[in-house]
Amino acid sequence: LQLRDGTRREKNTKEKKMSLVALRLYRQFLKEGKKFANYNFREYVGRKTRFAFEQNRNVTDRKALDELFYQAQQDLALIRRQTSINNMYKSESLIIESKPQASSSH
Repeated sequence: LQLRDGTRREKNTKEKKMSLVALRLYRQFLKEGKKFANYNFREYVGRKTRFAFEQNRNVTDRKALDELFYQAQQDLALIRRQTSINNMYKSESLIIESKPQASSSH
């Protein structure tokens, strides 16, 4: 691990484990967010996830990390419930979701 002053420090086992758990949560958020039928919900979950994880990237306090992990698990459960509900009531795709059609040249 490269520190700001240029020195190197190895992560201890707990830090490595927390990093892996955080990475796993991040991937789960993105994966669950992609399951939304609604484009706006899919994009919102992706943006919100990237922003939240980036904002909390440097948190090192154990108590704060525990609270963040607990809240993330609650939020992930909420997203899973919402994707199920959202997919029950599908609507038409938005224009932005349609694939570009090849233009024919004459």
